[in-house]
Amino acid sequence: MKAVATKFVPVVFNGLPELFDQFKNPDICAAYLKRMRWQHGYYCPHCGVMQEPYLLKSGYKCSEPGCGKKFSDLKGTIFENTKISLRLWFAATYLMVSRSYGISSAQLAKDLVITQKTAWFLLHRIREVFNLPYASLPYKKLTDIVEVDETFLGGKTSNRPWGRRKDRTQGRSLVSKTAVFGALQRGGELRAAVVPDTSGATLKTMITAWVSRDALIMSDEWKGYSWVSTMYRHLQVQHKKKEMTYMEAHLNGIEGAWANLKRRWAMLHSIDRKYLQRIVDEFVWSYNHRQLSSQERFHRVLEMACNKRITLEQLRRSAPPMPNRETNYLFAIQHAVDKMRILEIEYINNNKEKSLRKVEPVGLAIYKDNWHMIAWCHKRKDYRDFKVLRITRLKDTGKPFAHYDHPNLVQYLKRNSLPYSFKEYRQTG
Repeated sequence: MKAVATKFVPVVFNGLPELFDQFKNPDICAAYLKRMRWQHGYYCPHCGVMQEPYLLKSGYKCSEPGCGKKFSDLKGTIFENTKISLRLWFAATYLMVSRSYGISSAQLAKDLVITQKTAWFLLHRIREVFNLPYASLPYKKLTDIVEVDETFLGGKTSNRPWGRRKDRTQGRSLVSKTAVFGALQRGGELRAAVVPDTSGATLKTMITAWVSRDALIMSDEWKGYSWVSTMYRHLQVQHKKKEMTYMEAHLNGIEGAWANLKRRWAMLHSIDRKYLQRIVDEFVWSYNHRQLSSQERFHRVLEMACNKRITLEQLRRSAPPMPNRETNYLFAIQHAVDKMRILEIEYINNNKEKSLRKVEPVGLAIYKDNWHMIAWCHKRKDYRDFKVLRITRLKDTGKPFAHYDHPNLVQYLKRNSLPYSFKEYRQTG
């Protein structure tokens, strides 16, 4: 017998006591996650094929002849193989999204009567959902008026014990601090990321990836922004001259966001630098969804948690990647889709063979935790699925598409039985 998806209706509650009343035991939590995860239909976490699986006593079995693997409702989620009660997972998620400045593992351990190590693991696994590409990358570039600025996290050296104090650590020094760069659209969304430095080359990579060319950029007088006026409309505020505003230029929005980030940072204890990007991503997500109620944010996070899997070993071994070449490629592909231009790419296939291709991109999609470019390949005379991570070089030829009858992204994915339980990045049509 094949499994059939059921209708999902979000539970209504107000506050932590009502949350525990609604989810009285782990079985109710598991049934709720089941309805939430499969609300748009079943798909196999192993092969990604979206079709109804066979129903087993202990879960499901993929009905795809080439796969046939078994899986459960929690397979491929942050809750997979957990020994912690789902009630505690739900409570930790609610406490994280309902607090204005987040919550530390020490405080969560006291609130839920668990060990600090368990609380640390809970928080970092929940934070990992904010690192999903469709959560951390912008759907579109920032436009209109955009404020850009950088901040440094690490605290004052005078507040440290004598044995841990270092010289020349104030101001923009990166000896004991970490730089975070951000861009805020007035009345819009915030983007922020940990950066290795605040040089002009680094800031140029971030700004050109995040900000539209027709935007008006407002910044301070830092020399790393000296190139901005050659590519954008640009206004500067001279903070060294004690200017708070210049004409209509000010950085009140982005500096207010940094104040909130530093309050969140002050709530935490002994954060390793390699985990800082997760803290920043959590803050950015909270800032961009600040108009939602705690209940709505809770459900948003649970939905994202159903598409992410990370183990304790992965948490300890690695940290989320900083914005890199892939980020720029995503925006270049998006631009080519919008303008219907042919791209020239250098691609490495599964056999590690390099080839030069000319493609007409249909759109970008994410599944199996990777970005994929669906495009018509001039070499193969057919549509191909290119993993963005395997693109080593990309060039916009400026030439228009040779074909104008491409299917849109959703049509292509449905036709090829690819999962569409993701947030679409961009499509033609």
